[in-house]
Parts: sequence; C-alpha cells; structure tokens
Amino acid sequence: MLREETPGDTADYGCFLIWPVSHRQIFDQLIMSMGMVKIMKVQCCRLVLAGMCWFFFLSRDAVDPRQEGLFLQSSGHLRIMRGDFGLDGYLIQLAADLHRRNPASFQKGKDDTLSARGK
Repeated sequence: MLREETPGDTADYGCFLIWPVSHRQIFDQLIMSMGMVKIMKVQCCRLVLAGMCWFFFLSRDAVDPRQEGLFLQSSGHLRIMRGDFGLDGYLIQLAADLHRRNPASFQKGKDDTLSARGK
C-alpha cells in the first residue's frame, strides 16, 4: 500500500481514538510506544500520543461493522470516543512496569502509594 501510494479503504487498517476523561494530567504528558492489544478478538496496536489513546486494527477480517463507524471515514471525518474504557488498568500496569524497571526512582508515601521522585 505504501509503495504503491494507494492507501486502500479506510477500514483496511482502521484507526480509532479514545480521549480519556480521567487522569488528564498523566495522558496529556505521556507518549508511549506501540503495544499490542486485542479488541473483540482483533489484533491491534495501541499507543498514547497527544493526550489520546490511538488504536490501529491490523486485520479487517474480524472487524465488526460497528467498529468501522469509529474509523477514519473516506469523507475525512474521524470520531473520537470520550471515556476511560478500562484505561485505569493500563495506567496501573504502566506504573508497575516502570517501578519494576527502576525502583530507585520511586518513593513510598505515608499512605503506601508510590510517587515518582522529582529531580
């Protein structure tokens, strides 16, 4: 598709966005590299950029027609879903991974919560 400069149908490798409503201070400052997730049995790439979660579907075969309505449309319209959709779990796992890789950069608070140490 890229070599031939023919982008194909917008649903071939569909993309949709989630604008999280909670944890705005975290998401607005976070850029995460791609990770793999499954959405309704479809393999997807997920990344966090510009305060939003981006999901790219890697196969059209199992895409539900309801999902296609969220993808970039040939008219140029792109719907952005507003909500959290389980992103709390994503942030908790991210914090745990960061702590496991570099425990010295975190400190325990009085209430047993972890916070990153400032420099």
